[in-house]
Parts: sequence; C-alpha cells; structure tokens
Amino acid sequence: MSVYSDLEEFMQHYRLHGNLAWWTTPPTPKGYQVRVACPCGVVFERWVLPKDAEEDLLRSQLPAFPS
Repeated sequence: MSVYSDLEEFMQHYRLHGNLAWWTTPPTPKGYQVRVACPCGVVFERWVLPKDAEEDLLRSQLPAFPS
C-alpha cells in the first residue's frame, strides 16, 4: 500500500472517534514524516520519501482532513 492509501484508510476508520490531530516534520533531503493522532490514542506514522510519486498529493490533501 502507498502512504496515501494507508492514510486514507486510517482516516476513514478513526475519524469516527472525533477530531484527528495531524502534523508533518519539515522536509529534508531524505523525506519527511507524517503523523495523525486519534483521540482514542492510535497514531498513524509514516515516512515519505522524496521520490514518492504521491508526495505532492499527500501534502495537498492533509489540510482537507479535519484536525
């Protein structure tokens, strides 16, 4: 699964628990980390490589998810 697919699946399941908090680390030459935390305590964490074809899609879609 891709990072975006994993994130989408996580969001669909855990958004039912309440507002999700998300953040990313600043991008580096090696990539960046995406984290999404659910009020129930489950945290989605993934590292996104610069070569990941979905990097721009992922970064552009995060603000669309409720925080």
